Amino acid sequence: MTVPADAGDASRLATLRALFAPRIAEALEAGAGEPGAPARSALIPCLHAVQAAEGIIDDAVVAALADALNLSRAEVLGVAGFYSDFRVAPQATGEPPAHRVRLCAAEACKVSGGDRVRTALEAAVAAGGVRGVSVETVYCLGLCSVAPAALVDGVPVGRLTGEALIDALRAPA
Repeated sequence: MTVPADAGDASRLATLRALFAPRIAEALEAGAGEPGAPARSALIPCLHAVQAAEGIIDDAVVAALADALNLSRAEVLGVAGFYSDFRVAPQATGEPPAHRVRLCAAEACKVSGGDRVRTALEAAVAAGGVRGVSVETVYCLGLCSVAPAALVDGVPVGRLTGEALIDALRAPA
């Protein structure tokens, strides 16, 4: 693992290790007697904890997790990159977005107006009417009966209109 460049990096690594510790302990307890299994079983809970706390999985997180779990960076990055719930790359500003919108683009949502919802949201973002939004495409959220649908900050929302989505994103948290 690389040595932190400054006190801020050292503090962040200490915070990351504090996030990992209880998850690693649980995995060790649950996987006693299975060589290698505890580290691997702690990886996804640790990634979820960092994602919730920081919004992204960056190189420092990958290095810290690899060190803490005795895994290679490639193993950690492979798991983080495989699951779409993990954001591996930081936003252009280096800050996680205030809102994460995962718009469904499967057939039911598409024919029910999903493209109009996306167009309205992209126009609002481009015009500066909505800020700090990450928009991702997913293929099926299992909400076909209430299409068009999305996950807005992890919450399933159906029967979306562009206007309703934009209003929800502008509302104070």
